[in-house]
Amino acid sequence: MASILQINTAGAWRHVCEFDVADGPAMSHVMEAGATLAAYGLNSPKVRIVQMVGGYANPLLRYDRESGWRPVLTHADAEGAES
Repeated sequence: MASILQINTAGAWRHVCEFDVADGPAMSHVMEAGATLAAYGLNSPKVRIVQMVGGYANPLLRYDRESGWRPVLTHADAEGAES
């Protein structure tokens, strides 16, 4: 199933790349790329992996500098809001 790596640098989520979430090596490389973007991007960009469902982004994972990749459990998690 296709998933999308997204980045938010200025208040809006943008697609970085689409990939097959079932492809283990691809998933690993995309997660590494997302973590790199979050670590080195200016202004602390937010990074997440989503699946598109009915035209809407369904967030699956979000990257946080302190805890790394984690599953999205709430809307606040998806947007990167502090709990």
